Amino acid sequence: GGAERVSYEWRVARAWYGSSGRGTYRLIVRGQPTIRPTRLAVSVRAPLGMLITRTEPDMDIDGAVATWEGAPGDRLAFEVQFARPLLSRIWSGIWDFLNQPLV
Repeated sequence: GGAERVSYEWRVARAWYGSSGRGTYRLIVRGQPTIRPTRLAVSVRAPLGMLITRTEPDMDIDGAVATWEGAPGDRLAFEVQFARPLLSRIWSGIWDFLNQPLV
């Protein structure tokens, strides 16, 4: 008859894939059957210097942090895309190109 709250927080270095100018983070959450629907809150912070450009499902965006809250159901897949501002992205692309081996 009672309620409990379980909270987890973790940070994962290199958890996204992409280039130095843009990237994507993916997370799949699998729900579990419960008498009362499970509530879930997910927050994703973009890497330093990057802005969030798209989220799936729709998430609330505040600066470099995207947040979603709700009932996850059986399976919920999150995708957060982020990129550096345009001029920074152009410079990053040039830098990546110049650092490639010639042979």
